[in-house]
Amino acid sequence: MVYRDLVKRFHPDLARTEAERQQREAVMKRINAAFHERDVGQLQSIMNETEFEDPSFEDRSIPDKLIWAIREISRLDEMIVEMTAEIESLKGSDLAVLWTRHQSGEGALVSCQSSNAG
Repeated sequence: MVYRDLVKRFHPDLARTEAERQQREAVMKRINAAFHERDVGQLQSIMNETEFEDPSFEDRSIPDKLIWAIREISRLDEMIVEMTAEIESLKGSDLAVLWTRHQSGEGALVSCQSSNAG
């Protein structure tokens, strides 16, 4: 059902300009990849991400647009939480420590090489 809705909305044959066709083709590649992987979660994610790009979005009622906006804020809030956790994880990595040393002018790689030389 989600797949069909996305195809109806983003099929490249519905484009009015070449730029729109290219945009639709890019979205369709993602849709088809998720479909072939049988990844319903990814299809739903694409549906949520691209709802605003739907050409009929402007024709929707104000309450429908508000519902979309509330869902979009929730989706973006979830992304912020996930990205914050990922950033914290990266900050604790060995690579981040080496990068911080390099940025501060310490010879991060030199100190590693000299400890291996001994």
